[in-house]
Amino acid sequence: MFNALHSISEVMHRDVAAADRMVVGLGGLLRQSIDGAATQHATLGEQIELLEDYVGIEQVRLGARLRFYLDADESLYSVMVPRLLLQPLVENAIRYAIAPSVEPGSIRVTAERRENRLLLKVCDDGSGGAIVLPGQGVGLASARARLQCLFGDDFRFQVETSPASGTCVAIDLPLQRLSEAV
Repeated sequence: MFNALHSISEVMHRDVAAADRMVVGLGGLLRQSIDGAATQHATLGEQIELLEDYVGIEQVRLGARLRFYLDADESLYSVMVPRLLLQPLVENAIRYAIAPSVEPGSIRVTAERRENRLLLKVCDDGSGGAIVLPGQGVGLASARARLQCLFGDDFRFQVETSPASGTCVAIDLPLQRLSEAV
């Protein structure tokens, strides 16, 4: 939320109409975070909507430098995922892979079903810098710790980084529908 406010502040002095659009997107982010603050899970569809609001804010700030792709089968939109799992991963990719570069960059979020598992990926095509050194960031460690609390050992969280292909965070979770979520 603070990064979104900072982005709005940057744009406000250059383009009031764009800043206004960003405030509307921030309203969507705040609505979702407040509406579900008491629950650990949300539907994938809700989290994708939140991502689109957040990325919309950042696209106003970064313009053509940020390309965002979403590849998720709509039949998975009712699957339960931990609330605010994907947004911080996308935020990391924007902050460390896209924003520092003058060249355009891409972030791709994918969600697919493999038997009774949900596979999520957040990948960027940056220089491999979207990963922070241990002790310098909390986003990835926090995501891994939350997954451990929610799923015990029944999850996989893998980060791969390469100067040639960027950073990719892959998450493998049990596939849960609303009625199955704890």
